[in-house]
Amino acid sequence: MLSKVNNFLSLRKKKKPLYMLMKTIPMFSSLNSKDIKKLERILHLRNYDKGEIIFRENTPAHGVFIIREGSVSITKERDDGKTEEVEVMKPGSFIGELALFSNLKRRVSASALEDCEIVAFFKHDFLDLIDEYPALGIKVLLEISTNISQRYIEMVDNNTVSQQKGDEIKDGNSSGEE
Repeated sequence: MLSKVNNFLSLRKKKKPLYMLMKTIPMFSSLNSKDIKKLERILHLRNYDKGEIIFRENTPAHGVFIIREGSVSITKERDDGKTEEVEVMKPGSFIGELALFSNLKRRVSASALEDCEIVAFFKHDFLDLIDEYPALGIKVLLEISTNISQRYIEMVDNNTVSQQKGDEIKDGNSSGEE
């Protein structure tokens, strides 16, 4: 047990403090120092080995994961049973934020593409934080909803571009010029 504590402490000394990391993540960048310190109390730090599953599709969603170090593959099982990679997430990205808004199951799986360090916070802790600090909770929820909106817009734009390219190929005009 003592070796785990020593490993954790040495890890904290070598890396930027969580506070510094949080200031670089858009979701938290608008928060002041006091708010970040309050939020930091509900954060959990976890290391994942390359190939380790962070969460699986169709399992209960209980928390948000922020990639501190490493990269994470986001995959979705297709109707034919094959797994398709839908995105690769890099440091500073966060995944699973819908867990804060619903009781839905995970729509995707996440696994470490390399050794990763992940910061997580869980819905029940976040709800307690909101009870204790409502203004802080509203700030974080607004940031999360903005991020979700931006991802949605990107997804729609990407699907629109893909559809246009598909239509161009169908019409025999692959360059998009007429």
